[in-house]
Amino acid sequence: MISQPTRRTTFLLASLVAIIAFVVLAATMDDIGLTWDEPAYMGSARAYGQWFTVLGRSIVHLQPLEAFSKPALDGYWQQEQADMHPPLGKILPAVTWRLLRGLAGDLTALRLGDALIFAALTGLVCFLGTRMSGPVAGLFAAASLLLMPRLFFHGHLTALDIPVAFAWTLAVYFFWRWAASPRPRLWPNVLLLGLAYGLPWVPRTRASFYRLSCCYGFSSSAATGRRSRC
Repeated sequence: MISQPTRRTTFLLASLVAIIAFVVLAATMDDIGLTWDEPAYMGSARAYGQWFTVLGRSIVHLQPLEAFSKPALDGYWQQEQADMHPPLGKILPAVTWRLLRGLAGDLTALRLGDALIFAALTGLVCFLGTRMSGPVAGLFAAASLLLMPRLFFHGHLTALDIPVAFAWTLAVYFFWRWAASPRPRLWPNVLLLGLAYGLPWVPRTRASFYRLSCCYGFSSSAATGRRSRC
């Protein structure tokens, strides 16, 4: 029987996979034209990035509450006319745009935020697969995700599909970690799973279908009572 890699080794392998995925996305970023939804999300991300500038300036001037005043919050964070979704999925594109637009240009700088999320998703899939079934399974799962044309395409976009997919997978990981533990601690796992379970709703308002999978997995785990080492 082949011994399972340690958690540290698994984390290093998943990190390497995530870095490779990000490099591949960054190298092919200019190959994808502008899509239908991106202008709305990019407009929101730029507004959030401008708010971070206001926040930094207010901190420098020792007036941090200025950035949290109603005019500032309404001016930069209220984007309902063009973008009805919550802001979380656009915060990382806002940060990459704020930091990298001078080097990469507006379009690429905004898209690099979602490329980071897709890279994290690929690494998380590798981590989960390796913990469940070994490094071969983890690498195969990550490669399958990266080489799936539709997901690879979405990894280049400033959109909400990849942030929701990452949040969904994170919730699945925490659920599996709890269900597979031989002696699970109740409250830490409840808090982590609760936060991860609610996370997909924060990037997008219509991210509700995955809860059926969680309910099915929970009922199956409770019925069988099977446990494996996490």
